[in-house]
Amino acid sequence: MKYSSLLGHTYDALHEFFLTGKPADAILDRFFRSKEYLGSRDRRFIAETAYGLLRNLRLNKEIVSRIVGRRYAEIGEEGKLRLAILAYAVVLARHVDAVGGEIEEFVKGIISPDDLGRVVKGIPDFRVDESDDRFSDPGVRYSFPDWMVERLIVEYGPTDAVRLFQSLNEPAPLTIRANLLKVTREECQNHLSAENVKTELTASSPLGLRIAKRLNIFQLKAFREGYFEVQDEGSQLLPLLIDPKPTAKVLDACAGAGGKTLELAVLMKNRGEILAADVHERRLDELRKRSRRAGVHNIRTKVIDLLEDDLSVIDPVFDIVLVDAPCSGVGTIRSESRHEMDSD
Repeated sequence: MKYSSLLGHTYDALHEFFLTGKPADAILDRFFRSKEYLGSRDRRFIAETAYGLLRNLRLNKEIVSRIVGRRYAEIGEEGKLRLAILAYAVVLARHVDAVGGEIEEFVKGIISPDDLGRVVKGIPDFRVDESDDRFSDPGVRYSFPDWMVERLIVEYGPTDAVRLFQSLNEPAPLTIRANLLKVTREECQNHLSAENVKTELTASSPLGLRIAKRLNIFQLKAFREGYFEVQDEGSQLLPLLIDPKPTAKVLDACAGAGGKTLELAVLMKNRGEILAADVHERRLDELRKRSRRAGVHNIRTKVIDLLEDDLSVIDPVFDIVLVDAPCSGVGTIRSESRHEMDSD
């Protein structure tokens, strides 16, 4: 696909993200499903550019605004987004050494060819050198909000806070949980190996496998067969600590798409009863699909706001109540990148 078309597709996906505020991974997943003509390399470029831009958004905007100067305020939100996409795409595609017709087409009418040339030639690598005084503000350099930077520096000190910022800007490892209703962890590992996917055992979770190479795991036969679910290792540990009995009656009060809910079902050996509650129907729809694929039968779902709605519509007594309540949302800062749709 032409370079300008890839940039345009990336803009369309990110424009919906900024317009609606919906999760980026959900938008990209739907976007790719609606664009079946996109090849694996096209999807990789779009996903890497989109997620990379979101991880480095503040730094990206600062770099472009300094290059363009006072004209940045006159460009408008559409133009700023297009320039931000272009800037990050240039970092990814170092073979773009000069302003060509395709790039000009992508930002036509937004900035002059001279300014465009300055943008393309003036963009540094996003791994900004620590000695570069132009980006001494850690909030800009690592694209974190000022309030978070200030708080983390107070709590951890400047040196450890910077290490934390650097770590959070690295793509999160891709971790999966073997579905013990269908396979052991070793059997899951063997199935993945048969599909040329290398894995290693997680250090803390006895159910987890870590995949070294990014790939579109949703196309794997092992995934379609329900042999595993994508789940961070830390998330896998909580149900293990709860250790529910097979006869338990469980309320997962903030189930979302059900990663922990499904693991509870596995630990309960598909027995007992789990009520998965959430305020979003869309998330519970995803849980229902995952349950069918995993072969789980002991989960009921209920769309309900447990703080506002009439609770008489659910049972009053449970053996276990899990409340993994969403709070600031900062836990997604690193994990968002793990959804990149890489495949060869």
